[in-house]
Amino acid sequence: DARLVIWDDLGLTAQGLTDNDVRVFQRARDDGLPLYFIGESLAASAKNLSAALQAQWLNLIHLQAATSQRGNGVLAIQGAADHPVTRGHFGVAGNFSYATVADGVFQPAFGATLLAKSGTVDVLVAFEEDTGGIPFRTVTQDFLVANGLEARDRAEQKRIFKNTVAWLLRNEFQALTDLGVALTGPQSPVKAGQEL
Repeated sequence: DARLVIWDDLGLTAQGLTDNDVRVFQRARDDGLPLYFIGESLAASAKNLSAALQAQWLNLIHLQAATSQRGNGVLAIQGAADHPVTRGHFGVAGNFSYATVADGVFQPAFGATLLAKSGTVDVLVAFEEDTGGIPFRTVTQDFLVANGLEARDRAEQKRIFKNTVAWLLRNEFQALTDLGVALTGPQSPVKAGQEL
């Protein structure tokens, strides 16, 4: 009975990320649940938080906001990152085109690994901590799992997504062979409170 918390910042309400959201993620982290953060501008999403929870959020995602950083339209897997998220059961992820508006700068920490960049922006971070208590893993993906890309680019994104889920759940390949990714949604923006 594996459990995983996936947070997609497309689900943000008009007020953005809240202090209570961060408390929920911290509680899940304290309970040892793996966390998968997906979105664009994840570091900037902390701007509406109180100072204490802003620091807590940035510590959870292992990115720091930086206004001068910019993506260059290509998501580049870091060559030194021989990690199960980029080199896992579902294949080796390669570079792909993605016009990211991400704003993160990697916060080095014991157990944190930078896996991909876009220009001067850090966009994919894996973190693992095992201090003898409850082992804990997170992945921060500062780019969307999006439709509308070329087939090759979509294939790379799906590979990263599947590898990430397998790593976070600590599952063997055989247990996830039926894992699929399907995305649908409206063509136009959705208003706050509107059913999606």
